[in-house]
Amino acid sequence: MAPARDARTSLAAIGEGVQNTENLPVPLWRLQAYQLSDHLFRLKGNRTYDPVVGNTLVMTHEIRTVGGVLIFDSSNIKMENVSIYQSAAMPFLAQFSENITLDGCKVIPAPGSGRMISTNSDAAHFVHCTGTVRVENCLFESMMDDVVNVHGMYTVVRSVHDNLVRLDLIHYQQKGINMFRPGDTVIAHELGNFTETARETVLDSWLENDDTLVIRVASAAGFSAGNVCENEDRMPEVILRGNRGGKNRPRGFVVSSAKKMLIENNVLYNYQNCIDIPGDAKYWFETGGVRDVVIRNNIFIHHNAFQAVSAIKIKPDFDCPVSDYHRNILIENNSFFGNNPRLLDAACTDGLIFRGNTYTMPLADETGMDVYRIRIKNCGKIQIQEITD
Repeated sequence: MAPARDARTSLAAIGEGVQNTENLPVPLWRLQAYQLSDHLFRLKGNRTYDPVVGNTLVMTHEIRTVGGVLIFDSSNIKMENVSIYQSAAMPFLAQFSENITLDGCKVIPAPGSGRMISTNSDAAHFVHCTGTVRVENCLFESMMDDVVNVHGMYTVVRSVHDNLVRLDLIHYQQKGINMFRPGDTVIAHELGNFTETARETVLDSWLENDDTLVIRVASAAGFSAGNVCENEDRMPEVILRGNRGGKNRPRGFVVSSAKKMLIENNVLYNYQNCIDIPGDAKYWFETGGVRDVVIRNNIFIHHNAFQAVSAIKIKPDFDCPVSDYHRNILIENNSFFGNNPRLLDAACTDGLIFRGNTYTMPLADETGMDVYRIRIKNCGKIQIQEITD
């Protein structure tokens, strides 16, 4: 179920039209293609290793504009026993919608097709949804990105005038999206120390252009240029139960919500983190801090020989100075397998409990990088119970 221990993955950008290639998780090859005959091509450019006969070249889309199922500004949607065998973007994408359920769905290469990739993106992606997001009894495999991703979006204050706050949409995938509705609460943070500087009700909001969002509040006294803003109201409770997900390039569940989250009875076998609870005010600008998370009775087959990452990661992906960016996370009765000894990497977290988990001794670590079972940095109150081998 896990990726091959000696597998290599690179991205080859063919031609000049591929953009937004900074901060990639795997090596990028910049290539030009020349057709020599009907079935013979030369790919010329930089590369980090030489492919050999028997390697598979997979060609897919870069721009994620044509997906499978798009759910937008809707409510009470249930997708049951839906199978998607190929998608040029997110197979399941829900934005600004309430009460979304995926039950018994599949994102896999078509059986018998010989295809290696099901989609070039996440299997299921939820942005600023509300109510409850449920993903149960699903099978998601062979993606070029994560299994499930749940998050909101940070914006950055450009300017303040009277009671109007202009917000920059930083990441290119945020452009043209208004993530505030009248009645939502906007929270502003000072990025340097991540202290809260304002908490106001949004009276109105509109897009000035694709790069700029304007909100009107009763008082803008606590906002200043450079503040990072978020909308905690427009986030869901999350239930991820009874799923299997893996054989994919990066991570398993990437989840951030200030509402309750339950992750139980899943089997995850991923190239990078099986569970990643991040928050990013540096590159992706995806919110944010969690407040009530239970991770229990899961099986993590963390088979990663080339990247020194942990099965569970709980830490913001920026230089966060506080010890309670994430809060109240219980990790119990999970089973860890694989050749990577790194189980938990946590930072900036308060109220973390790790207990009753079991661990099967791995093969020798092969990365030459820091080896640990549990790594804790800049955290508040934590309880770590000895791991049973």
